[in-house]
Amino acid sequence: LLCYGCIGSLPVKPSVTITIRTLAVYRQTHRVCPRLSIHAEAKKLCHLHNVCYRRYFAEQLRAAFDVYLELQRRITARLDKHLGRDTPNWRMLNSCPACQYTLQQEPPLRYSIICACDGNNSAKLVNPAVCHGVERLDPRSGTSSIWLSEPYVDMFADEQSRSRSAATAATIRDPDDPWIEEPESCDSSELVSICVDRWRNAAPESHKKMFAIFKKSGIFITVCRHGFLLNICDMVRSGELLVLFLE
Repeated sequence: LLCYGCIGSLPVKPSVTITIRTLAVYRQTHRVCPRLSIHAEAKKLCHLHNVCYRRYFAEQLRAAFDVYLELQRRITARLDKHLGRDTPNWRMLNSCPACQYTLQQEPPLRYSIICACDGNNSAKLVNPAVCHGVERLDPRSGTSSIWLSEPYVDMFADEQSRSRSAATAATIRDPDDPWIEEPESCDSSELVSICVDRWRNAAPESHKKMFAIFKKSGIFITVCRHGFLLNICDMVRSGELLVLFLE
């Protein structure tokens, strides 16, 4: 089937085949419009071929699309290996030509690259411990080297607190100065920032407790000033605490 440019919906004796060009078009369309579901694509193909839509058509399209993505991943991995692009952090160190490509005898810059780190809360996952039902685990994992896994991020969970503690110990504070950083510990004897305290009092009660029920509260990314993505990871359980090491 591949010799004819098609991928079957079943590994043995498939009754439906889908062309690679159709799968490639859906992949690129889904990249610019993530709301285009596999069901919508299956209905579109049914309209093009004047066929009554059946729900199992979407399952057949999904199976063929998974095979297509796996073929693309393996081909890309083999190409990267032959081109020497399979080393750790290669994509993060070579994503932006303007920032990371240097000429011979080029004078070094004081700041060779300027990055921006931020996250959002549009990809939430409720903690199964505080909700009814059974969590549907997804055994799949991101195959891109630009995606940071959860165990890797967990190694830096306390990096931010340690660095702040060291900086606090080395800084002499004026007790009369209200503009101080909030202490990391819960000791009530330590000074608390007036600005931070007022801001928390003004915040709605729903915002104070909202993120406690989420196992994953969003996605955190790092980009250079030209907009090239350097790495990406999930914000797990404690918001941005586990990903602040990127800053």
